[in-house]
Amino acid sequence: AMNRSILHSLLASVALGLCASFALAQTPGVKQCIYETANIGNPLSNAANETVPGALFACIGPHYNKWAAKTYTVNGKTYNMVWVGYVWAYAGYWPMKGGVEYHFARQYGHGGGLSFKLVSPSGKTVLSLPLAGGLATASFTPETDGWYEVHIAVTPDAGGYNCGPSVEPFTTVEAGLLWNEEPGVVDCTTDNIGSWKKFLNTDEETFLYTSTPPAFSIATDTPYYGQENDSVGSRLYDLEIGSTYSFSVPKVVTNATFTALLKATGWTLTLADGEQLSGTGNSVTIDFSDRYDDATLQWEWSAFESLSPGFYYGKSGSPNDWSFTPSSSVVSSTGIAFAGYNSYAGIAYDGQGLDIGTCAYTCWMYLNKGCHFNISRSFNDYCRVLITPPGSDLSTALANPNDTYIPTKSGFHKLDIRFTNGDYSSVGCNVAPYSTAKRALVWNIDGPTEVTAENITTEWYRFANADFEVPLFWAEIPPEIGGAAGTVLYIY
Repeated sequence: AMNRSILHSLLASVALGLCASFALAQTPGVKQCIYETANIGNPLSNAANETVPGALFACIGPHYNKWAAKTYTVNGKTYNMVWVGYVWAYAGYWPMKGGVEYHFARQYGHGGGLSFKLVSPSGKTVLSLPLAGGLATASFTPETDGWYEVHIAVTPDAGGYNCGPSVEPFTTVEAGLLWNEEPGVVDCTTDNIGSWKKFLNTDEETFLYTSTPPAFSIATDTPYYGQENDSVGSRLYDLEIGSTYSFSVPKVVTNATFTALLKATGWTLTLADGEQLSGTGNSVTIDFSDRYDDATLQWEWSAFESLSPGFYYGKSGSPNDWSFTPSSSVVSSTGIAFAGYNSYAGIAYDGQGLDIGTCAYTCWMYLNKGCHFNISRSFNDYCRVLITPPGSDLSTALANPNDTYIPTKSGFHKLDIRFTNGDYSSVGCNVAPYSTAKRALVWNIDGPTEVTAENITTEWYRFANADFEVPLFWAEIPPEIGGAAGTVLYIY
């Protein structure tokens, strides 16, 4: 049967994303700012503004005055609330759910005032309660899920001293602004006060954040065989019965604000009769038959924050110092020098040997469950590689000179790589084809297990981020920031 492989390069099967400067991941809470006049700005406009767990001064007891001391504690941190300005303003983001009724109630007396505004992801104000103290209610139902901006401001009385709720049940719960998401619960009463919540994150619930999550989309243009139709996604036309087709994960596009590292965690193939086939990894191969007519292929993703690419590096003056641990303060962002990348700290890769001692590298690399992670080296007993799976302290030593490691779960695996000169004054990459290619330690995934002169530079790879469009090796485990579904591939 004809084999039409549309697998991407190794880059597409191992790591996807764009890497540049990365903004901070989401932080729970809102930004708080104090204004000396009623000219209220946007606390989100200045990253230096203090982050607090919610609209603190909207959550105070009756007849609060500027000399009173009040605190709020969440997740073990205590916030002190002392009135020092004219207006306290708060702003943050709230992931609201489409089709859900949200209800709001305000009461802020003693001459003080409170305003509330809700802004849609498109920038449109969808709900607004002007600065006032009287009892007011409002409701809003988003059409779709989305991140809405929340703006809250509170002021004291004309003398700048007093504020806070003044009627029940607001005084009982010590809050001048409340919300709920129960259908029909519009008015805030003593009978239904248990349904209402403050605009505060708690130890039990977090719903306010200082930023929206990193956004990314799945491109549909490159990895698929066939034609494009923007209205329905990628389509495969005129596939031949009896032929074999391989599909890889598509390219990834991140927005201009964030740089997300995305990993394909699995796929689901839905047949026309509703039967679903699924698996892990980032490629799927099918022997095409009538069974696959009108099928759809869906990819699942996890996203990670792109931080600290590179390797922790260190050097011991003692040969065979296999237990030496590199410093966490020294990061080689390019690659493992002695494994055949460049000259680094006196280490030569071109067969001239290693300074007396032991060189140590530590990094994390994402591997999918069930893949074949192959390594090969020319150092034999003078190079050791340990691999530790996610969530484990037990390492596996990879045998010399060639070995294959098959992960039992997907995730970032720790690699500890050591080079030594043993009892010799010089040892290095001096065996062909390693010496010719200047590659002492090489690896691949699901590729050949033996190194030859023909494949060492085409099917084997160096431990060097600079060789790839995006980093594959990380000095720290990138924090996970969420998951998403890829574009559907339609098969005809």
